[in-house]
Amino acid sequence: MRVTDGIAHAAEESLNAITNLADGRIKTKEDSIQQRIEDLDAIISGREVAITRREKQIQRQFIAMEEAMARFQNQASFLSSQLGCK
Repeated sequence: MRVTDGIAHAAEESLNAITNLADGRIKTKEDSIQQRIEDLDAIISGREVAITRREKQIQRQFIAMEEAMARFQNQASFLSSQLGCK
């Protein structure tokens, strides 16, 4: 065996450890990144649901406020007319 054969073999084994499609370092890193993407997608989905829920709650509160303001305006108009105010 020659030294160059040993170096070539070692280089090939190193490259295989990095590029192996089943369990190489690149595949492991890709899997890790993909898992992080999936985790972030789940977080985003959860927050979108919470935001939608909060948005609907705020809309209901706004509608209730508008209705209350309309009632108060009607009462103010009625009282003004009863008191003869202009």
